[in-house]
Amino acid sequence: MIKAKQSKERFLKRVGAYKERLGSESNGNIVSVKVAFAKVTDTLIVIMHSNGKITGINFPATPDELSAQPLPSPSRP
Repeated sequence: MIKAKQSKERFLKRVGAYKERLGSESNGNIVSVKVAFAKVTDTLIVIMHSNGKITGINFPATPDELSAQPLPSPSRP
């Protein structure tokens, strides 16, 4: 449990606070969820057991990797 808490803390430090879910798709027991965080928008991969319970989550890449996309800069008037 402590390891999971530490992983979550490192993850949130890297991507920032959760903002919103932008969409999702499922393919069998794999669900991809596009999520906006304060620092990046990326896709979480959630692995489901046949009984509907989550068996694993693949968190977004580090912001300097290609799969993590920085949030667009707000437009200025």
